[in-house]
Amino acid sequence: MLTIDPYKKIEFVEDIQTDLICTTLFEDLGAPKGIAGMVDWRLNGFISQNIVNQKVLGVFRESTLIPLGPPFSSNRLCIFGLGSWRSYNALQLKRLLPKIVQTMMQIKPTSCLVCIPRLLKESYKEETQEIISDFFATFEMPMQIEIQITPIA
Repeated sequence: MLTIDPYKKIEFVEDIQTDLICTTLFEDLGAPKGIAGMVDWRLNGFISQNIVNQKVLGVFRESTLIPLGPPFSSNRLCIFGLGSWRSYNALQLKRLLPKIVQTMMQIKPTSCLVCIPRLLKESYKEETQEIISDFFATFEMPMQIEIQITPIA
Protein backbone atom coordinates (compact mmCIF):
# COMPACT_ATOMS: atom_id res chain seq x y z
CA MET A 1 0.00 0.00 0.00
CA LEU A 2 1.31 3.44 -0.98
CA THR A 3 0.46 6.75 0.68
CA ILE A 4 1.75 10.09 -0.62
CA ASP A 5 1.49 13.06 1.73
CA PRO A 6 3.22 16.11 0.28
CA TYR A 7 2.39 18.37 3.21
CA LYS A 8 2.90 16.24 6.30
CA LYS A 9 5.06 17.91 8.94
CA ILE A 10 7.15 15.69 11.15
CA GLU A 11 7.55 17.18 14.61
CA PHE A 12 9.83 14.60 16.22
CA VAL A 13 11.92 12.23 14.12
CA GLU A 14 12.12 9.86 17.08
CA ASP A 15 8.36 9.25 16.86
CA ILE A 16 8.27 8.07 13.23
CA GLN A 17 6.63 4.65 13.41
CA THR A 18 8.19 2.72 10.53
CA ASP A 19 10.83 0.05 10.06
CA LEU A 20 12.91 2.00 7.52
CA ILE A 21 13.25 5.72 6.84
CA CYS A 22 14.61 6.58 3.39
CA THR A 23 15.79 10.14 2.85
CA THR A 24 18.17 12.07 0.65
CA LEU A 25 21.34 14.14 0.82
CA PHE A 26 22.75 16.67 -1.64
CA GLU A 27 26.51 16.62 -2.03
CA ASP A 28 26.87 20.40 -2.02
CA LEU A 29 24.53 21.71 0.69
CA GLY A 30 26.78 21.10 3.68
CA ALA A 31 25.06 19.66 6.73
CA PRO A 32 22.14 17.26 6.17
CA LYS A 33 18.71 18.86 5.77
CA GLY A 34 15.20 17.66 6.53
CA ILE A 35 14.76 14.22 8.09
CA ALA A 36 18.48 13.42 7.66
CA GLY A 37 19.30 16.63 9.52
CA MET A 38 16.91 15.78 12.36
CA VAL A 39 18.41 12.28 12.70
CA ASP A 40 21.91 13.76 12.53
CA TRP A 41 21.07 16.13 15.37
CA ARG A 42 19.69 13.29 17.54
CA LEU A 43 22.81 11.20 16.76
CA ASN A 44 25.08 14.05 17.90
CA GLY A 45 26.34 14.82 14.40
CA PHE A 46 27.07 11.23 13.35
CA ILE A 47 26.02 11.84 9.73
CA SER A 48 27.83 15.20 9.57
CA GLN A 49 31.01 13.62 10.91
CA ASN A 50 30.80 10.93 8.22
CA ILE A 51 30.42 13.68 5.62
CA VAL A 52 33.52 15.44 6.98
CA ASN A 53 35.40 12.10 6.93
CA GLN A 54 34.19 11.56 3.34
CA LYS A 55 32.42 8.29 4.18
CA VAL A 56 29.07 9.79 3.14
CA LEU A 57 29.32 12.06 0.10
CA GLY A 58 25.82 12.60 -1.26
CA VAL A 59 26.91 11.73 -4.79
CA PHE A 60 24.08 10.69 -7.08
CA ARG A 61 22.68 7.20 -6.29
CA GLU A 62 25.03 6.63 -3.33
CA SER A 63 23.23 4.84 -0.50
CA THR A 64 24.16 4.60 3.15
CA LEU A 65 22.33 2.40 5.67
CA ILE A 66 22.47 3.45 9.33
CA PRO A 67 21.00 1.32 12.14
CA LEU A 68 18.88 3.25 14.62
CA GLY A 69 18.15 2.39 18.23
CA PRO A 70 16.59 4.26 21.11
CA PRO A 71 15.38 6.99 21.20
CA PHE A 72 14.13 6.24 17.64
CA SER A 73 10.97 4.26 16.96
CA SER A 74 12.37 3.38 13.52
CA ASN A 75 14.96 0.64 13.13
CA ARG A 76 17.01 1.91 10.18
CA LEU A 77 17.79 5.00 8.11
CA CYS A 78 18.87 4.82 4.47
CA ILE A 79 20.30 7.99 2.92
CA PHE A 80 20.37 8.32 -0.89
CA GLY A 81 22.72 10.76 -2.59
CA LEU A 82 21.15 13.25 -4.97
CA GLY A 83 24.31 14.89 -6.31
CA SER A 84 24.30 18.66 -6.75
CA TRP A 85 21.12 20.44 -5.69
CA ARG A 86 21.39 22.71 -8.74
CA SER A 87 21.17 19.72 -11.09
CA TYR A 88 18.23 18.10 -9.25
CA ASN A 89 15.40 17.86 -11.78
CA ALA A 90 12.65 15.53 -12.99
CA LEU A 91 15.14 13.30 -14.83
CA GLN A 92 17.33 12.93 -11.72
CA LEU A 93 14.26 12.03 -9.64
CA LYS A 94 13.16 9.45 -12.22
CA ARG A 95 16.67 7.95 -12.20
CA LEU A 96 16.80 7.80 -8.39
CA LEU A 97 13.44 6.11 -7.76
CA PRO A 98 14.52 2.67 -9.10
CA LYS A 99 17.56 2.76 -6.78
CA ILE A 100 15.30 3.48 -3.81
CA VAL A 101 12.96 0.59 -4.68
CA GLN A 102 15.88 -1.79 -5.36
CA THR A 103 17.39 -0.94 -1.98
CA MET A 104 14.06 -1.35 -0.19
CA MET A 105 13.57 -4.76 -1.80
CA GLN A 106 17.03 -5.84 -0.61
CA ILE A 107 16.49 -4.56 2.93
CA LYS A 108 12.93 -5.98 3.10
CA PRO A 109 11.43 -3.60 5.65
CA THR A 110 7.96 -4.23 7.04
CA SER A 111 7.12 -0.56 6.47
CA CYS A 112 8.92 2.42 5.00
CA LEU A 113 8.78 6.22 5.00
CA VAL A 114 10.41 7.74 1.91
CA CYS A 115 11.18 11.47 2.08
CA ILE A 116 11.90 12.99 -1.30
CA PRO A 117 12.61 16.67 -1.92
CA ARG A 118 10.27 18.36 -4.33
CA LEU A 119 11.70 19.62 -7.56
CA LEU A 120 13.29 23.06 -7.36
CA LYS A 121 10.53 25.41 -8.49
CA GLU A 122 7.43 25.95 -6.34
CA SER A 123 5.24 24.98 -9.31
CA TYR A 124 6.87 21.54 -9.36
CA LYS A 125 5.13 20.21 -6.21
CA GLU A 126 2.46 18.59 -8.37
CA GLU A 127 5.02 17.33 -10.91
CA THR A 128 7.07 15.72 -8.13
CA GLN A 129 3.99 13.99 -6.75
CA GLU A 130 2.94 12.84 -10.24
CA ILE A 131 6.37 11.36 -11.04
CA ILE A 132 6.40 9.46 -7.74
CA SER A 133 2.79 8.26 -8.11
CA ASP A 134 3.35 7.07 -11.68
CA PHE A 135 6.55 5.25 -10.75
CA PHE A 136 5.19 3.42 -7.71
CA ALA A 137 1.94 2.53 -9.53
CA THR A 138 3.96 0.09 -11.64
CA PHE A 139 4.97 -1.99 -8.59
CA GLU A 140 3.13 -4.34 -6.30
CA MET A 141 4.97 -3.51 -3.09
CA PRO A 142 4.93 -6.14 -0.31
CA MET A 143 5.15 -3.47 2.40
CA GLN A 144 3.44 -0.31 3.61
CA ILE A 145 5.13 2.69 2.00
CA GLU A 146 4.49 6.30 2.91
CA ILE A 147 5.99 8.99 0.69
CA GLN A 148 6.59 12.51 1.98
CA ILE A 149 7.53 15.27 -0.44
CA THR A 150 9.65 17.85 1.35
CA PRO A 151 11.25 21.22 0.59
CA ILE A 152 14.95 21.01 -0.21
CA ALA A 153 16.00 23.00 2.85
